[in-house]
Amino acid sequence: MVPRIDDMATEQRWRDYTAQVLQHGVPSSLSVPVPCQGTVIGALYAYSSKPAAFATPEAVDATLIVAETVAVAMVNAQAHGRLAEKRPICASPWSRGRSSSRPRA
Repeated sequence: MVPRIDDMATEQRWRDYTAQVLQHGVPSSLSVPVPCQGTVIGALYAYSSKPAAFATPEAVDATLIVAETVAVAMVNAQAHGRLAEKRPICASPWSRGRSSSRPRA
C-alpha cells in the first residue's frame, strides 16, 4: 500500500492530519514502505509544496528508489554497529585500554 494525497484540501481520509499539514503549506504527500529482505523496516514520507506532486508513476517510482536506498543505508549502519561492538573500527590504540600515554599535539 502506498498512500498518496494529491490535494490535502479535498482529502477526506485523514481530516485532522490534512488540516494541520495545510497550515504548513504542504498540499501533497506520498508514503512508501522501506523494504528489507521481504519485510518492511520503516516508512518514508515525502511532502511537496505543489499539489499532486506525486501523481505520476515516475514520481512514485523515484520515491520507492529513495526508500530502497534508505533501507540499504539502515542495514549497513546496523552491520557497522554490530562490527564495531566486536572490534572498534579506526579506533586509536589509546581507546583500547593501553597504558601508554597519548601523544600531545
